[in-house]
Amino acid sequence: MTSRDAERLITPPRPPLFMSQWLNTDLEPRLADIGGKSVLPEAFRTLCPDCVYHGLTQARSVHGALSSHDLVVLGMHTVLEHHDAMTPSPLEAFLYAYGITFPGGGRQTEQAVPETMAACRMRDIPSTTPIDRPGHPRRQYFGRISDLQLELHLAMLLAGSTACSENSGARDGASGRSGSGEDGRAVC
Repeated sequence: MTSRDAERLITPPRPPLFMSQWLNTDLEPRLADIGGKSVLPEAFRTLCPDCVYHGLTQARSVHGALSSHDLVVLGMHTVLEHHDAMTPSPLEAFLYAYGITFPGGGRQTEQAVPETMAACRMRDIPSTTPIDRPGHPRRQYFGRISDLQLELHLAMLLAGSTACSENSGARDGASGRSGSGEDGRAVC
């Protein structure tokens, strides 16, 4: 068994999304209810320039191009600071102002790492975590990633490829392990 196989056994498929309110949808999206579709959760903060001008722009493009291809895009507003000001009303205005039409959820919490980020094993923002049809996270992207890299990964995901394995993807130069980073490299 590879370390990736072991990781998939301890990572629950379709982890819960701890959002107190969802916008741009009539029904609360639950990963457990989105069977048979791939999911692209995008964790963001409204005060993060990379999230606003890169991560959400990519998610909006993916939603526009692939929502009819068994792919669900979800925005997850992660409040890491200014908790009192980050209520649903400013999030609703933000989503409207930036033309975000896919479901976006928010939750106020005082935790250092919001529950949803912890459940999806996200370490920072922006964070993009494609989830395959059976419900397993296939790769973690932290920070800025290229459009081509994301498009290639989503094409493989929608085709049912399991190309992301212990021996593929970016490597952490110091350890040789699957890496991540601030520079947008992927974690397998």
